[in-house]
Amino acid sequence: MADRPRASTAAAEPTASADPAREDGSAEVDRSTREEPHLPRVTESLARALRTVGSSPLLLTMAFVSLLSTWGLFASLGVEGDPRFLALLMAISPAHLFFTDGSVAVFGGSPVAALGRLAGLAALRAVTFTLLILLIEGTRRSEISGRRIVGRLPRAAATFATLYLGEVVLVVVLSAVLPAVLGQFSVVVIPAAIYFLALAPVVVTVEGVSIREGLVRGLRAVRLPRTGHLGLALGYFVFLYLAAAISPFGPLSPATPTVLAWAFALLMTFLHVLVLGTLVLRWVAVRDQVA
Repeated sequence: MADRPRASTAAAEPTASADPAREDGSAEVDRSTREEPHLPRVTESLARALRTVGSSPLLLTMAFVSLLSTWGLFASLGVEGDPRFLALLMAISPAHLFFTDGSVAVFGGSPVAALGRLAGLAALRAVTFTLLILLIEGTRRSEISGRRIVGRLPRAAATFATLYLGEVVLVVVLSAVLPAVLGQFSVVVIPAAIYFLALAPVVVTVEGVSIREGLVRGLRAVRLPRTGHLGLALGYFVFLYLAAAISPFGPLSPATPTVLAWAFALLMTFLHVLVLGTLVLRWVAVRDQVA
């Protein structure tokens, strides 16, 4: 009688030892077949963004209203809106700090006046870009709810404005330090800023998270394998540089933009919003994989 429990225990041992091996084997298969997270291809994201932006009259209207309101603010600050400047007004964050906002917001006049300009630009940029991002996200889901957007707008815009002010400080510091260190090569800071920071406003707006979490999750997203994000950042920088250096209207232009100048500015604004839409769609594609 004493041998029976011993026999049954011995018989049970191979079964117990076989189960972990089988579980380990299945887990190994699962790990090997699981697809590695990555951002969609840039061309695929651009095509989807083109369909999303181009198919929404509300989104296009908001983009053009944003251009007009932004030009109105700069005009009230005494900035002449030549075609090159208009073409860059709706560049995504943080690129607009280098091409349009930085020098106007910080330099010139008294410190009180500079703070006033900076506050006005931060508020306008926060409202316009937050609305654009929320509209792009809603258009993607075919679910634009005015009440939902209005409910999310105050917090998202406040976070965006705070991020904008932090980026202004960063741009001012880099503009003062890098030319002395890198000379003419200091221009590389612009594509670098686009690469590292362009997703942060999208993340904080879409997810409603803090600036710190938005920066961390945005950096994790661009570091995923096969992102193509570096090519997107460099390509957008070249696009901005050409828009700033080359104007189809010649070196001289009237202080008040002509109809053709506005048409060119609207086209460029559409392209800026297209890039913004690409960033939004690429983030949404990996939001669950980037904790």
